[in-house]
Amino acid sequence: MPERAIKCLRVVVGAWLFGWFCKFPFYMPYLFKTVWETPIRSDFFPALLENNAVSAFFYILPALCVPAFFSKKWSLYRLGGWIMLFSAVILNLHLNTHNDATFVTSFWVALWILWFVEAMRKGGPSLERRACFLAQLTIGMIFLGGAVGKLTADYLSGDVIYYIFYVQAKTSFLSYFVKSSSFLTQKAIFAMISKFIIGAEMVLAANFLLPFRVSFYLGLALMPLLIFFSTWRILSVIGALLGLLVGCLILDRQRNEEFA
Repeated sequence: MPERAIKCLRVVVGAWLFGWFCKFPFYMPYLFKTVWETPIRSDFFPALLENNAVSAFFYILPALCVPAFFSKKWSLYRLGGWIMLFSAVILNLHLNTHNDATFVTSFWVALWILWFVEAMRKGGPSLERRACFLAQLTIGMIFLGGAVGKLTADYLSGDVIYYIFYVQAKTSFLSYFVKSSSFLTQKAIFAMISKFIIGAEMVLAANFLLPFRVSFYLGLALMPLLIFFSTWRILSVIGALLGLLVGCLILDRQRNEEFA
């Protein structure tokens, strides 16, 4: 297997694991204590997807992938990819975790990882091009969903951002800069921020229409701004996407060197 392909895979897997465990300080007490003391119940979910042990097990399970991707064995890469994908599927469907976008992003990036592992084994001259384009499509699809979901009057007015990231959580970087402003000024600032976030997500949704290098620098510029204008917690969503870009940059450099 090409050395650069292995480096790319390790970067993407590392970013995926970072995003998955980014909220570890929250999920450890939540999945291993809170939901046991105060169980959540719903008639909509089957018993298996209400079971607290299931959500706790599949949240920790991807940690087993770390040694697998430090090897150079294709079979271990494949096993790790399936573990990551299946864990994301379960937590997307589980009552305790279904409302966290972390696991949506994790699912799609894990799908890309599994595809890449299979494509690495087969090889082929177009591997780098296909991998980069599929990464761009994955990023575009996720941000398109995010942007469309925000096209509501409450979000466009800034009320949602103001309440979630200032009034309720107070964990955003921006809150430290606006807390001394008047209420009307804060509302105006958050309205502009809401529109910027939607616009940035729309641009990122269309990234697959651009050359990969342009997509890379665009993502590198806009994704950190989205974190700054909301909360560090969305690193759990954006982390794996940034990893996709950085990992594919390794492949894109290899392709450019071959044609130089």
